[in-house]
Amino acid sequence: MKKKIIVSGTLLILALIYTFLAFVRMPAGEAANPKGGFLPRCIGLLAIAMCILDLLFEIRHPDKEDNGFDIRELFVFAKIILVFAGYVFLLYLLGYIIASIVFLFVLFTVTDVKPFIKKFILSIAVTAVFFIIFQIILNVGLPEGIVLEALLY
Repeated sequence: MKKKIIVSGTLLILALIYTFLAFVRMPAGEAANPKGGFLPRCIGLLAIAMCILDLLFEIRHPDKEDNGFDIRELFVFAKIILVFAGYVFLLYLLGYIIASIVFLFVLFTVTDVKPFIKKFILSIAVTAVFFIIFQIILNVGLPEGIVLEALLY
């Protein structure tokens, strides 16, 4: 019980920080004309809601067989946090498409998704779906990255 509550609480705190930064630093625009902060705000609010639900569920339904933290679980959790931090950095440098493909591939690797081709195809497919939804359908500008901007302009 304690392990799952600690993880759920940590994720809730991270979601709160992420959402706060999304609201403070990124303009959302209007409903008819969303801007770059629209998606991060939606994701942040959804993440907060999901973390609260998970935390409440863990408090109400404790797992009797929780033996505390396994050191391997802590390393995987730390790797996932580092992968997300790296994604933010890559997003700024390389833009949405390249950063998202690399991010998802590394995340699938850290979480032991196999085989290689599955990770590769999923990374490209998920990136493409979100690109189509936000860039093409909703016309929300996705980050291009400073490297691409320097090459194009």
